Amino acid sequence: MRWLILAAAIVGFSAYAQEPSTLADAAPSPFVPKSPAIQALGTNPSGIMRPGSVRAAAADLFSAVDENGKIQNGVAIEVAPLWLLLGPDITLREWRTSYGARAASRLSLSAATSVDAASNAARLAQGLKWTFFDKGDPRWDKGLEDCLVRAMKDRRSSGGGGSNTAAEAEAEADEGPIVIDNPRLAKCREPTMQGTGQGSGGSIALAVTQLSESGQASRARAELLRGWASLSINAGDLGGSHFLQFTGTMEFRRSFTENKNDLATGVRVRIGNQSWGIAADAAWTPQDIGHEFQGEAAVVQGIVEAMVSDQLWLIVNVGGKPGTDAPGSKIFGGLNFKASFGEGRKVELL
Repeated sequence: MRWLILAAAIVGFSAYAQEPSTLADAAPSPFVPKSPAIQALGTNPSGIMRPGSVRAAAADLFSAVDENGKIQNGVAIEVAPLWLLLGPDITLREWRTSYGARAASRLSLSAATSVDAASNAARLAQGLKWTFFDKGDPRWDKGLEDCLVRAMKDRRSSGGGGSNTAAEAEAEADEGPIVIDNPRLAKCREPTMQGTGQGSGGSIALAVTQLSESGQASRARAELLRGWASLSINAGDLGGSHFLQFTGTMEFRRSFTENKNDLATGVRVRIGNQSWGIAADAAWTPQDIGHEFQGEAAVVQGIVEAMVSDQLWLIVNVGGKPGTDAPGSKIFGGLNFKASFGEGRKVELL
């Protein structure tokens, strides 16, 4: 049962570790979003439903439309459908040896809705994201695995309620978040948490937005198609736990209402370790993607990250938009904090 418990623990942490950081959110480059539908809709929902079963996923999807066919406001859903079906029967060992299992665990669907209170016009979006490889996935981390095993053994030996029978172990594996939130496991996750995003990886995403001026789902028409692609390569260990990473990004947009195609490309170079990082971003918008520029334009940005304590990161970014003739300031900057506390939860303050 060790593999079942570990699979629940590490998979649960992996979902947390892949959350986008403040650094990625602030970047001008068109990185693949975690939730393509939410990104395409441009909303900031108060909560995102992440169903843990196929039945719950179907119920959440039906909640986006009422019994009269009207689109409801503020619905946001993320789900990994193949993993819901296959994941309970896949152990950590099988995940590491089967590309099919890894591919299934990294395919996600998203959906979001937004309704204008004044006009009752509704917009909805559906998205798909697939990470085709990720060398930084915590499930590859043998050190994390060993640490979790030791922590769970300590938990059982100290009377922490660990499983004593096969049935209890099965039940404990099904309750992954309970295992993950155990305080004895917090220290295991810290090194992997700090290194998240430093490995090589690649992902693609698609999203379609639809507009219904009457608010009826049956009358929604296609409005926008967006596609993203990102590829990160870790150039290797520079010694002393330092790393060098290159990332290339691209976004394509097709407007059905304006009959227009847009494109944006970007690149990031990042160097650092688990305590600090320096990144340089550059993006080019030759066809005015996002309508942020009038004509061809570029964006450049520098970012400095520093860990000021075990739980707190300070992130400073400054950049400019040379070449744009859009109104407003061509210089931008920001100061961000990223904090994680004992149980491994993350809080970001802008």
